[in-house]
Amino acid sequence: MSRDIAICLPDKVDVNFIMTFIRKMNAFYQYDNAQLPGFFLRFTNVKRIDILGVLLLYKFLEYSIIRNCFINPTTIDIKVINPQIKEFGFESLIASCYTDSKKMEEEYGKLQSRVTNKFLVSPISIFKGLVDRDAIERKCFNSISMFYGTGNVSDMILMVISELIGNFYSHSEDDSRSIIVAYGTNDYVEIACADSGKGIIESLKPYVDSRDNLMIMKKAFQKGVSSKPGTDHMGYGLWMLDEAVKRNGGRMIAYSQDVYYERLGTKVCVIPTPFWRGTVVYLKLFTRMPVAVKDIIPVTSFSKIHYR
Repeated sequence: MSRDIAICLPDKVDVNFIMTFIRKMNAFYQYDNAQLPGFFLRFTNVKRIDILGVLLLYKFLEYSIIRNCFINPTTIDIKVINPQIKEFGFESLIASCYTDSKKMEEEYGKLQSRVTNKFLVSPISIFKGLVDRDAIERKCFNSISMFYGTGNVSDMILMVISELIGNFYSHSEDDSRSIIVAYGTNDYVEIACADSGKGIIESLKPYVDSRDNLMIMKKAFQKGVSSKPGTDHMGYGLWMLDEAVKRNGGRMIAYSQDVYYERLGTKVCVIPTPFWRGTVVYLKLFTRMPVAVKDIIPVTSFSKIHYR
């Protein structure tokens, strides 16, 4: 007789407690193709979930379905976080995960951007077989300009989103199902992107002179480091994101495999962490100190400005 498997989510599923959440959800990785009955995911204790928490929650649920971890899994008290799920645009995705996997696939394919009373780019899939990069960036640009108008703030947000999309679009595999979502007010913007592909560390490992994951993660944010040497990839993407956050006084978190990278203004922390299969990048930028491409690197160094 099989015993029930239950995961109770912590009371805070947000950027400040994301390691706790990932540690809790790591159980999913040991159940690949196990098709275990009697799985329960309990939301009873959740008091707060933010944009990053909702995105990673969806990625774990999606993973458990695609990898056939459980048979007829169920959620308990998911209504506790329904308002946040709805606000960030994940309502249909998460609601369909454990009720109808075919519907989940349909909802994933229909992801669109929208603007609410706050700035919001609802989850958009970054999937080479689904839509091209320029189309994704146009959707984001429309949402950004509708809320922030034209000017330095919009340029900064678009630059960051464009670099994120370019990084995930170029390096993720077709089945890694990358998603980007952004949310902001007049004071700040938060952007999160996640996939379940190879991840930053595995992509870079063949091209750097280190086998230490912590060191590889540090190198990933250095100028000119690329997982595609000998191509038109300049290795500027993650470095530019890092520079933008440093100059803005904001925050960036990157997760890859068992390493956590965090920049908080001018300070950097790189530490070992619970395992995540793929890549997670989160940024928070303040509108009071917009940063432009020209502040980071002379425009003449580019043969093409990516986000134009």
